[in-house]
Amino acid sequence: MHLFVVGMHRSGTSTLARMVNLMGCYLGEKEELIPAKPDNPAGFWEREDVFQLNEEIILSAGSVWHAPTDFDMARLDGRQRKKLESRAGEIVARLDPHRPWIIKDPRLCLTFPVWRAVTEDPVVVMIWRRPLQVAQSLATRNGFALPLGVALWEEYTLQVLRNTLGLRRLLVSHEEIMARPMEVAKRLHFRLSELGVEGIRGAAEADVRNFVRADLFRARGDDEAEPAYLNQARRRLLEALADGSALDPAWSARTSPDAIETLRSHAALFKRLKDATASRDTIFKQKNDLLEQLQALTVAHHQLFEHKNDLVSQLAEVGRQRDTLYVEHNRLLMLRNSLQLDLNDTRAHAARLETERNELAARLHSLSLEHLAVTTSRAFRLGNFLLAAPRALRRLWWRMRGGR
Repeated sequence: MHLFVVGMHRSGTSTLARMVNLMGCYLGEKEELIPAKPDNPAGFWEREDVFQLNEEIILSAGSVWHAPTDFDMARLDGRQRKKLESRAGEIVARLDPHRPWIIKDPRLCLTFPVWRAVTEDPVVVMIWRRPLQVAQSLATRNGFALPLGVALWEEYTLQVLRNTLGLRRLLVSHEEIMARPMEVAKRLHFRLSELGVEGIRGAAEADVRNFVRADLFRARGDDEAEPAYLNQARRRLLEALADGSALDPAWSARTSPDAIETLRSHAALFKRLKDATASRDTIFKQKNDLLEQLQALTVAHHQLFEHKNDLVSQLAEVGRQRDTLYVEHNRLLMLRNSLQLDLNDTRAHAARLETERNELAARLHSLSLEHLAVTTSRAFRLGNFLLAAPRALRRLWWRMRGGR
C-alpha cells in the first residue's frame, strides 16, 4: 500500500508522518532520512532522495518552493518528465518490499502528479493548519512576511486538493493533533483501515505522547489578528477544510487575486535578489580570481627578489674575481715591464756583442791578410832559396815534401 502525507510547509506534516510511521508504515532506514534540525528538533521523518527529487521537479518547472504561482508541470517536456518519473519510480521500487510505506514532503503539494504516475491507487493523508499559524512559523524560520506566508498556505492547499482529486484521501487537523494526539491517532488508524490500508496497527499511546509535544507547538496564531489576512476565498477554503467538504470531488476553488499578486511580487523580488546574488557571486569570483592572481604575482615577486639576491651575490663574486684578476693583471703588467727591461738590456748586450763580434771579425780578417802575406812572403823566400840551393838539397826537400 502506498501512502503519502501532504500539506503546506509548517503545517505538521512531520508530526503526522511519524504518527503513521508508529502504526507500522515504513519510511526508510535512518541514514535515508533527513536528520533533525533546530527548526524541526523532533525530526522531519522525510527521505533525503524524495526531498532532492521534489526540489529538482520544482526547479525544472521553472519555480521554487516559496514562489509557486508560476509553477506549471506543463513546462516539463516529455523526455524531461519521463526522466523524473523514472527516478520517482526507482524510489517507489526500493520502498515496495516494505509495504505499507509512506512518503512525506510538503513539496508533494506541487509535485504529486509525478508520484501519482508511478504508484497504483495511493492513499493521501493531508494535514492542514490555520493560515496565520503557518505564516508565523514561516516568518520565524524563513523571515517571510505574514501576507506571503498566508498566500503560500492558500496556493499549496489548493494545489494539493487539485492534484489528489479522485484518490482515497483523509484530512487531519494540526490543531486536533496537538490538542488530542491519541484520539487523532486512533481515528486515523480506523479511517486508514476503512480505506483498505493493510498491515498497520494502532500506535502505542506512550510513543504518541512522547512524540507529540506541546512545547513544539510554538506559532499559535492570533484569533483577533487572523481575519485581517483572510479574504473571502481564504475563509471559504478554511471552512471547507474544517468541515471536510474540501475533499468533496465537486468542491473546487481558484487561487485568489490577492495571493497571486503577493506571490508574483515575491517571485519578482526573489528573482531580483537571485540576480543580485549571482552578480555578487560573479564579483566575488572575480575578486577571488584577482586575489589568486595577486597571490601568484606576490609569489613571483618573491621568486624574482630571491633571484635578484642570487644575481647580486653572483655579481659580488664576479666583482671579487674581477678584483683578483685586476691584481693579477697588474702583477703581469709589472712582470711584463720587468721582462721588457730585461729584453731591452739583452738586446743592448746583444748589440754590444754584435759590435765586438764585428770588430773581432774585422781583426780576424786583418790577421788572415797578414798571415797570408807572411805565408806568401815565406814561400817566396823559400822558393828563391830552393832555386839557389844545390840539386841535392832540392831532392831532399822534394822527398821531405813527399815526392819520389
